Formats: sequence, structure tokens, C-alpha cells
Amino acid sequence: MMHARTQSWAFASGAFARLVRVTAVGCTLACGTVRGQSINTLPDAADNVEIENRLGERVPEPLMLRTSEGAVVDLGDYFRDGKPAVLALVYYDCPLVCPLILSRIAQAVNGSGYMPGEDFRLIVVSFDPTNTDDMAARARADAAGWFENKAAKALPGLLYHTAGEGVSRRLADAVGFKFKRLPSGEYAHPAVLIALSPDGVVTRYLNALEEPGALPRQLKLALLEASDGMIADSIGDFFLHRCFVFDASTGKYTLSAMRVMRLGALGTMIVLFGFIGLMFLRERIRRVRRAGRAEAPIMTGSMS
Repeated sequence: MMHARTQSWAFASGAFARLVRVTAVGCTLACGTVRGQSINTLPDAADNVEIENRLGERVPEPLMLRTSEGAVVDLGDYFRDGKPAVLALVYYDCPLVCPLILSRIAQAVNGSGYMPGEDFRLIVVSFDPTNTDDMAARARADAAGWFENKAAKALPGLLYHTAGEGVSRRLADAVGFKFKRLPSGEYAHPAVLIALSPDGVVTRYLNALEEPGALPRQLKLALLEASDGMIADSIGDFFLHRCFVFDASTGKYTLSAMRVMRLGALGTMIVLFGFIGLMFLRERIRRVRRAGRAEAPIMTGSMS
């Protein structure tokens, strides 16, 4: 498990800083409050809108949310059966960025190879206290649409919520997600997915606006890391988990040559010792057979 005190902060890189800034500015432009200004002249919109390092921290319990069906649920209840989760903080009536984030998330979840509900949970929470259950339900239905004929199977793992202002702020603070309400009533906020371990600990932050073709792989690797490989369902997933590491300078998982070499050396040793063991076994079987033939009685005479 990763701990905030011992791990370098992945989002110190300029790439993620630019992502946060573009997200904040995008929301502001959509509100029509700063037309005609460039990103570089909008410091106020992105001020204090960022991700703070909360790696190794646990989501708060109890934390009561409302589901898209209108039921009340404790966030902690999602961490009782050993499954990792992906948390997304958005607001459903966002005019620009959040719809894009939600569609990217749905595509990535669908393309990850893991089934929501069976392997992990997607937990979406609106930080806008004015959002309604109907908004959450529509967003959930849109996400299920990416699964086509598997939508009914995926739906139980697509968990969309609303929350009161104090509740959403408590959750956001716990996972290091900073957002800001603008004079227009819209919000500036980061575009990020937060991977959570099976016991609700923050294990990784991912760029939610990653290239559509790359995000499913990044999400899969984050889930493998969050579960410590427990949800791997193939040899390929096992090697993905063992061979890829998170690169703090790029904010992405990349292939580790050192890990590949170590696994290659381990594989070579396993094959070598297996071959030697097989040779010893074959030789032992031959000796047993030769000893058996030597001890067998010699039949003489004829039958009467």
C-alpha cells in the first residue's frame, strides 16, 4: 500500500498543473464570465483549484450520500467486500468539462476489461448540492449506454450520487480534490479519477482527460495497483501489474525495463529449475524400473 509520507507527489509535473488550469478555465469560459481572455490571463479562475496529495489517506466514514434512485447510503458500505473503486467528483449540470469527463470515464470503464460491480465499483459523486437524483439517474443511464448488450450486467457497479454541501466538501477534502464556485454559479475543478483500494484508501490519481485510447489501460493498471493485483483475471493482467509502474514525471503508468528484466530472470530460473527437476524425476523413474526388473522372479519349467 502506498503512503503519502513516503511517495513522491505525482502531480508536481507541469502536465497535470496545466490540466487543472485548463479544466478550471474551461468551466469559466462555459459560464461566459471571461470571454476574450486567454488561458494565461486567467489566474483567478484557477486559483486554489488543484489536487492535493492524499495518497494513503482513507475516505471518511460514515459519509451519507443519496443514490440515483433516491436511497441514502454510507460511502463506507462500498468497501466491505474486497473490491477496489474509482471515484469521480463532478457536477451533473456542468456546461462543458464534466460531460466530457463522464463520457471519457464511461468509455474507459467499458474498455478496461473489468466489469463494474463484479471487479470494482465506479463511484460518482456530485459536489453541487443543487443537483438532483434525476440528474444522477440520467448520467448513470448515459454511462450504461456504453456497455450496449452488457449494460444490465454493468449497471449495479455504476454508482451515481448526490450529496449535501457539507458532505461533498468533506469527501473532496479527504481525497485532496479542490474546487471553487465561480460568481456565475458554475465551478472550477480538476479533471481527475481517484483510484481507491478495497478498504477505501486513495492509491492513485489519473488524468480523466487522458487520450481516449490510453485511458482504459491507465484505469486498468490503477485498479490492478489498488487491489494489489487481486482482480487480475489472466496471465496478461499479472504481467501488466508486475511490469508497469507509475511515472510521476508523466502522470502515467509506463513499462519498467527493470521489472521486465527481473520477471524475465525469474522466468528463466523457473524454467531452468523445472527442467532440472524433470530430468531428476525421469532418472529416478528409470532407476526404479531397472530395480524392479532385476528383482522380478525368473519363471522356469513348463506348466502341467
